[in-house]
Amino acid sequence: MTTEASRRLHLHDTARETWGPEAADTLMDLLPPEPDSLATKADLGLLRSDLRSEMAGLRSDMADFKAEMRTEMTDFKAEMRTDMAEFKAEMRADMADFKAEIHQAFAEQTRTLVLANAGMMLTTLALSFAVARIA
Repeated sequence: MTTEASRRLHLHDTARETWGPEAADTLMDLLPPEPDSLATKADLGLLRSDLRSEMAGLRSDMADFKAEMRTEMTDFKAEMRTDMAEFKAEMRADMADFKAEIHQAFAEQTRTLVLANAGMMLTTLALSFAVARIA
């Protein structure tokens, strides 16, 4: 039996003789099994100090993280604006090319129709003169 266990047993026996078995059992139930694991005010003070310094470190880390995220978001916005401006310029150039192709196709079609109509008119005119000469 360890010294600590023998001391607890002695305390229990003394409490049993003085207050009775029920009070002695209650006392033993309320006492911690390992007194060395109890925290003292000094232990709590150190823990409090450690927690405060860790929280301050976390606040500092969060502030750094927040600043870093703001910088990254600003860079991302600038990059997106640049990409959108480039996309817009490409779309305008593509639309201008498409418009030029449509105009060219329309001009070619119009020229073909005008020449075809001119040919049909000349043919109709020639046929009219030929019919007029025969008659």
